[in-house]
Amino acid sequence: MAKDYTRHHRLPKSKGGTDLPTNISMVKASQHQAWHTLFENKSVEEIVELLNDVWVDPYYTITYTRRETKDPNQLKMSFKKQQKHIMKGGDEMSFTNH
Repeated sequence: MAKDYTRHHRLPKSKGGTDLPTNISMVKASQHQAWHTLFENKSVEEIVELLNDVWVDPYYTITYTRRETKDPNQLKMSFKKQQKHIMKGGDEMSFTNH
């Protein structure tokens, strides 16, 4: 059974993101649409604030930490982990661009 995956820019192009593999996540189309419905092209800071203010159990707080590395090799490793996650279970994928 084919699953429809789309390209999600982790840093939106409208905020300076690129089409490099380190900035692209392949996600199910329905999840991609849900992300943009909830978060539009908000920054990480805005998303965390929204989650804490509206969605998260009031006894918890979500925090974020900027990654220390700017080493492209470490970012590539993260991308490879993402590819393994997508292919887990042998899913067949068709890709569309957004």
